[in-house]
Amino acid sequence: MYLDNYLKKRNILVNTYSSFDFDKDAIEDDLNTKEIKVIALSAVFYTSPISLIRLVSYFRKKSPDSKIIVGGAYISNEYETLSFEKLKSELVMIGADYYIYDSQGEKTLYSLIEKIKKRENIDDIENIIEIREKKCIIHKENKEHNDINSDIVSYDKLSPRLQFSTINIRTA
Repeated sequence: MYLDNYLKKRNILVNTYSSFDFDKDAIEDDLNTKEIKVIALSAVFYTSPISLIRLVSYFRKKSPDSKIIVGGAYISNEYETLSFEKLKSELVMIGADYYIYDSQGEKTLYSLIEKIKKRENIDDIENIIEIREKKCIIHKENKEHNDINSDIVSYDKLSPRLQFSTINIRTA
């Protein structure tokens, strides 16, 4: 929800889905009826590349002209812990065009989307790994320090399918 809100505040048209399996019909409908330039996948809850490979493969088939970006905790952790050769092998296997390795990454995502939309060169975008012809190009690192308070979620602007009741439970 936060990332959806962050991008919408910057005038990026966003369709957000909380679950690929649960929202597959809506995703299919969007892919069949809209010109999608960028597909961004959040890998926050993943612990292996298997699901990402499946998702990227699916979107490659359904929207071959779209640029696919993957970011989130999984990518950040792999960037921090794997050797370059293992990281490269894994990212090429996943099959996305770009990976955001910063642990925050919303500013990077916004900048990358803007450059893709305008068909501009992305060489100055920091915190990404670009895959070109199975080669890994790691762009300069510059840790983001985004103020979450300046982008508080506007729940009234969220898609209705993302608005649901929640119960917060403290367990410790």
